[in-house]
Amino acid sequence: MTIRTVLLVFLSALAALFAVVNWQAIMAVVPVNLLFTQINAPLGLIIIVGFGALWLFVLVWAIVSTWARSNFTSLTRPSRPLLRAAARS
Repeated sequence: MTIRTVLLVFLSALAALFAVVNWQAIMAVVPVNLLFTQINAPLGLIIIVGFGALWLFVLVWAIVSTWARSNFTSLTRPSRPLLRAAARS
């Protein structure tokens, strides 16, 4: 594993430990203003779910981006000899 992977795993584990230790505070119900209405909800849980959704979006984007880049590269490789031949003429 690379140092970046080890660092990401360590920071994720540290964040999970922090959430477990402070679970009572995370689940405390507080009034939350949604601009057009006000609800009583656990603000910490809303924040955790929001960051989880953002993390999932970035993960899917990275996978799709990598897949698209690899497909584009594989599609352009066969045309390279043709381009070289055309450039020589």
